[in-house]
Amino acid sequence: NDYERKLLEPNSSPIEKRLMVLKNLSDCGLNTCVFFGPIYPSIIEENVQEIINVFKENGANKIWIDKLNLKPGVWDEVWKKINFNQKLLNIYQKNIFECKNHYSEIRKKIIDLGKEKEIKIVDAF
Repeated sequence: NDYERKLLEPNSSPIEKRLMVLKNLSDCGLNTCVFFGPIYPSIIEENVQEIINVFKENGANKIWIDKLNLKPGVWDEVWKKINFNQKLLNIYQKNIFECKNHYSEIRKKIIDLGKEKEIKIVDAF
């Protein structure tokens, strides 16, 4: 989600540019990899198929995945950036603090789709 990327990682390249580079490198015959992380708490299982399809269509051979790791101070920084968006804040709080298995369900879906689409899935950390 580019909206969240701009909020949480404002200095990172736009998703469209990253996908364009991925596709160009893949088209040149290089093995390519996507680091899909952190997987934002707003990502739901229903969106995972589309995300993995986009990676595959743009030439990804491997996908490294990682959850949002809440090391000391991380939640405070995330909260500062999203607290003005009550809907997003509620989703984050629910999927981080209440639904403890949210990431594991998303991870399982990604692994299943990786097998189906012949993309190697790797836990980053």
